[in-house]
Amino acid sequence: MIKRLPIRRTMKSFFKFFWTPYGLLKDKSFRWWIVVGCSLFCSLFLWVFEPYGLYLIDDLYEKIFVVGLYAIGSFMVLSLYYILQSFCLKVYTIGSTVLWIALSFLLIGAVSAFIHESLFNEGHLRWQVFAYFQWIIFTISIIPISISVLVYHNITLRKRLKDSADGKKMNLDGVSMEIDNSKSIVVVNSENRNERFVLPVGDLLYITSSDNYIDVYFGKDGFINHRLIRYSLSGVESDNREIKEIFRCHKSYIVNRKKIESVFGNTAGYRIKLLECDFLVPVSRKLNKEVSEFISL
Repeated sequence: MIKRLPIRRTMKSFFKFFWTPYGLLKDKSFRWWIVVGCSLFCSLFLWVFEPYGLYLIDDLYEKIFVVGLYAIGSFMVLSLYYILQSFCLKVYTIGSTVLWIALSFLLIGAVSAFIHESLFNEGHLRWQVFAYFQWIIFTISIIPISISVLVYHNITLRKRLKDSADGKKMNLDGVSMEIDNSKSIVVVNSENRNERFVLPVGDLLYITSSDNYIDVYFGKDGFINHRLIRYSLSGVESDNREIKEIFRCHKSYIVNRKKIESVFGNTAGYRIKLLECDFLVPVSRKLNKEVSEFISL
């Protein structure tokens, strides 16, 4: 007997993954790496493999001119695109990152198709050529983009591990100093004692869980930081049960009550908007009444 796959659960997991905070595009150096790297990689690809009819060009200087035109066009469009990102993109999640990078592929393909038709077809754009360019650009751009994402992921992971180690020293020093009111801090324990740290309640934004890990998001020096720790939300609740600001609004989320700016939705489902953060935190249906009371205050 064939067991049916839990489609609903799979879809919920997918959308949760889709809305997971992901700060890849917040890194300016990564954005410019995409612009410069993609432009150079595509130019090299055009020069070596000579697609789009470039193999018909015998004159060296003419070939340099055409390849340079593709490179400059792509560089200018991508530069403008990623400059506008700071004004257009407000929520940095895995989903928005994937969509934003996919649109950059679309732009490069559109520019390449326009240049090709201007040079070889008197400016008459053909849809089959446009589709062909989209496919080619996607297949050659996915390589540098994938390498960039992997490199960024490894660098970020190492930085988090280093921050955790540094955090131990800072927090131990902080705890050893006089703290008059234990309720003014949130204690975040860990299965690995080296990762344990504390932070002021006023800095905590929210904590989310994934498998056997929690990700703690907090404000520091005007920026949003986060630390990945092997622990559970239930453990955080238990360790900080005297702190009223700790609010378990969902099986996968804890938020700081004092950081709640507004609540969106209705009794069918609410989402919490936090101060200093664009990410909308989901609310469990069983807490709809409590959230409704919060809205009415």
